[in-house]
Amino acid sequence: MPEIELSRLDLDESQAPRRSPPRSPEHRQPDYDEKFDFFTVLYDCFAAPYGRRLVCLGPPLFNLEPTVVPAIERAFLRPRHGNGPSCRHAAPTARNGAFTRSR
Repeated sequence: MPEIELSRLDLDESQAPRRSPPRSPEHRQPDYDEKFDFFTVLYDCFAAPYGRRLVCLGPPLFNLEPTVVPAIERAFLRPRHGNGPSCRHAAPTARNGAFTRSR
């Protein structure tokens, strides 16, 4: 079986920013902050097997969305004449978020 490598993106733990937890402090278990992943932005990015799409999967962005979405657009979208490719932040589920873009 071939080895699978993920194309993940993590924040630098020694720098700001960090992902904000979705739960307010009064609704967190005592060890919530110890277990919460403050640093993962994307779990993986891959070419979709259909059409011309790049799919990026990750946890909900919350406070990082204004920074991450433009960065993904700059990294992956090369404007073309007229109708360039587009990026959309798909509605995340409670567990993850997704980005897709046409190549």
